[in-house]
Amino acid sequence: MTSASLRAKSLAAQVPAGRPASVAEIAAAIAYLADDGASSFVQGAVLPVDGGRTAVRPHLSPGPVAAAGISRWTAARTR
Repeated sequence: MTSASLRAKSLAAQVPAGRPASVAEIAAAIAYLADDGASSFVQGAVLPVDGGRTAVRPHLSPGPVAAAGISRWTAARTR
């Protein structure tokens, strides 16, 4: 096994879903946030699309830097 495949297997074991997200799953989260009708009342929230990893390992959450980035993006989107 290559080091990349060992790392991928190790990361998958840390995710309750047991696998990485598909491109479609990530795209669906982006589409939700970009849809003014669906997410117009979502402001400054972090939407983890991580298969439950941060739910069982909260110390791995993206933290305030990522939250600030989302907040800035949301503010820019609503201008």
